Amino acid sequence: MTTTRANERPGAPRHDGIPSRPRADGVVRRLVATDALAVLAAVALSGRDGLSIAPESVVPAIVSAASWMSALSLLRTRRASVIGAGGREFARVVVAAFAAVGAASLILSVASHFVVSTLAVQFLVAVTLLLIGRGAWRLWLVRRRDRGDHLADVLVVGDGALGVARRIASAPEAGLNVIDVQETPLTSCEVVEAACATGARGVVIASAAGMSAEQLHELRWDLESRGVALIFDTAVIGVGPRRLELWNVDDLALLRVAPRMAHGPARRMKSLLDRGCALVGLGVLLPLFALVAAVIKAEDGGTVFFRQKRVGENGAEFDIVKFRTMAADAEDRIGDLTDRNEADGPLFKMKEDPRVTRVGRLLRKYSIDELPQLWNVLRGEMSLVGPRPALPSEVAEYGTGSRRRLSARPGITGLWQVSGRSDLDWERGLRLDLAYIDNWSLLYDGLILARTAREVVRPRGAY
Repeated sequence: MTTTRANERPGAPRHDGIPSRPRADGVVRRLVATDALAVLAAVALSGRDGLSIAPESVVPAIVSAASWMSALSLLRTRRASVIGAGGREFARVVVAAFAAVGAASLILSVASHFVVSTLAVQFLVAVTLLLIGRGAWRLWLVRRRDRGDHLADVLVVGDGALGVARRIASAPEAGLNVIDVQETPLTSCEVVEAACATGARGVVIASAAGMSAEQLHELRWDLESRGVALIFDTAVIGVGPRRLELWNVDDLALLRVAPRMAHGPARRMKSLLDRGCALVGLGVLLPLFALVAAVIKAEDGGTVFFRQKRVGENGAEFDIVKFRTMAADAEDRIGDLTDRNEADGPLFKMKEDPRVTRVGRLLRKYSIDELPQLWNVLRGEMSLVGPRPALPSEVAEYGTGSRRRLSARPGITGLWQVSGRSDLDWERGLRLDLAYIDNWSLLYDGLILARTAREVVRPRGAY
């Protein structure tokens, strides 16, 4: 039996033996309390008559509060896999809100206490307070999980388990902490023994574990009887939850992956929104463009804009437009700096690139140099959100997987940029770009644009 301890793996949370730290179920109690306060506040505000609460609203208030708390619980808005999951958690809370109002409406209409305006106010206030509370706890939880708190300890089993464990260790925001990795094939009894010996609260079965359906069925029963969760690695990479659909065929569970939205009305809407926003943005930002142009010109007398050949959607080349942030001879000097490249893969990055001008460093820090690319968006060569456009020399080094980046229109910002910018290595950045392409939606674009605004205000990894 081959065993790898979690504290022997690079990048995994370090601890000796079974850690004594806050556990994930402590967060659930906090959420229950916060949800209850939000619901009570909404019910109280919707049932007020001037400065006092009307006596006839007491019964409806009790029914409404019970409906809200029941819906939030029954729709599993506090499940370990949902807490801290961002959009998925918020969507489930909104669905629970509709269910709560529907149940309360039905009960109160029978009791002749149904008031549409009251429930409408209650819905708006409760949803607002619930989402604010969930958002605040999510930020708190992400920071705590980064420090190794509020994680569920898991054992990863099977051939290829080390790769699965490394991915889990690199994403503590998911709420899992690998305390043991066992890579050789195990029987169900051996897995149960290992889980009990390590104190794991869950067992992750790698996709290549080599266990039959009957063995997994037996293992699930044995683990459930000991209060240990069973988690399967499906080996499906880069696919968001909304594209996954569970099918039950007889007593067999199948996972269907829905095709990505590569075409259709949503794509046409994205193109219209891109060009409309670009046109408005160019008009609004014209005074800023004039100021930046004057500052660049005053520093060294060189050209204001920098044009460079880039590779866009389906390999089509175009000239990208940016504010010039480097010396005029920057392209000629890159050969002298090749051995000082700090990036991996086909990229070239230097934190202290001597070619960058003093004004250029400020423009790069706040991504102001990227704003002229709104012109590329208006021309249909780029999008507001998408993978960053690569140089032809970089594309020449792409492998089969990397070339999938070219299946989408490149963007001014993207998932890579809002997840660490230049601080991320090539492989991690590529996975983020492919995950964006696989799971694109208009809502996804909106979330990335919101995160981009935050990154610009608090710049990190920009050089």
